[in-house]
Amino acid sequence: MSTEGTVEALQGLDKTPHGESDRCDVCHMSAEGESSALLFDGDVMALCQSCHDGKKASQEVHPVAVPVTSMAAHWPSDFPLKEGHMTCLTCHDMARACQGEAAAPAYLRGQVGRHRVEFCARCHDTEQAKRFNVHDQKEADSFKTETCLWCHVGPWDSETPGYENPVYPLRPYGSGLCENCHAVASDHPSGGPHMNALPSEEMMWYMAANELRERMRLPFKDLLSFVKAAKRSPRALPLNSQSRITCYTCHNPHETGVIRASSPRALGAEGKQARNYRLRAAKKGQMCQACHNK
Repeated sequence: MSTEGTVEALQGLDKTPHGESDRCDVCHMSAEGESSALLFDGDVMALCQSCHDGKKASQEVHPVAVPVTSMAAHWPSDFPLKEGHMTCLTCHDMARACQGEAAAPAYLRGQVGRHRVEFCARCHDTEQAKRFNVHDQKEADSFKTETCLWCHVGPWDSETPGYENPVYPLRPYGSGLCENCHAVASDHPSGGPHMNALPSEEMMWYMAANELRERMRLPFKDLLSFVKAAKRSPRALPLNSQSRITCYTCHNPHETGVIRASSPRALGAEGKQARNYRLRAAKKGQMCQACHNK
């Protein structure tokens, strides 16, 4: 079956096929489910991700297709690799689902234990496997520089205004930075084409003018005329280096106090644990209005 045919076969899939003896053809070329006859020409990751895309089924946030290098010496022998790289089947034993065996949650290999971190410790050092909150960026009045370097290639001087051309050397992965921890559906949010979209010039003017509503209290048409004449770009809703929408356009990844409060970039900052999704708007519904006038 071709990839196109596979996509058609997956349409209308309303429950997991794992462990269902009559659903072998969701993953296999034949109803008997021979392991050597997987769809997508045997590309396991493409097969898994055809469902596990964050929309039809949950998306795993652990990276795949990565080489095992520093951990190779103590890699568990029962965690299979493909040409030295991790795949979905490295951690998930889907053969047990096909055979109808009782399995650990998510068909994880071996003994999972009471806490998921015990499973992670099969490959990772226990200290490295502990839960890490990249939004925990301050301790009292000091910045946790090692946390900043998770996303930035160097420390950022948060006291420098730089509103028009801020210098914040981000690692060049865009939304991929956020997807290290967050499973983001391709059509997030609300089924619209937002991620990596390029705003029109008219939308950019609207975004910049909308930011001035509360401060200048002028008729909106006058604010639009002002930002066009001043060639003012949006400041509170940062775009990526290609002027495209990314995760941090709508969500502020910084802890309160990392960016000084007078900066437009501080909008939406929260504590170590978010209560409002770190949205750069007071309320969830207002986020849409920051860019859209309808």
